[in-house]
Amino acid sequence: MVTKINLRKNKITNKGAIMFANFLTYHDNSVVEFDLNRNKISRAGTEALIDALHGSIRITNAKLCFGNKVPLEVENSVNQELKSNTQIKKNI
Repeated sequence: MVTKINLRKNKITNKGAIMFANFLTYHDNSVVEFDLNRNKISRAGTEALIDALHGSIRITNAKLCFGNKVPLEVENSVNQELKSNTQIKKNI
């Protein structure tokens, strides 16, 4: 079972980030951590990943803002979702 996915430095664009978010949302039940740093992801791709994080309490570590064109407020949303997921897991 795959629990960690490292896609760092793979030239992933928003389209790829959205496809990965769809995978996490609809087809995955084991990933708890992923790394998408240093790709070509901006607001649209990151927002899709935030939605995936919101729908999955098992993901508690997601690296995706460093080296991507992600606005600060979107980066803050990513961090908030991860914090919420960690808190929920602690209370289960």
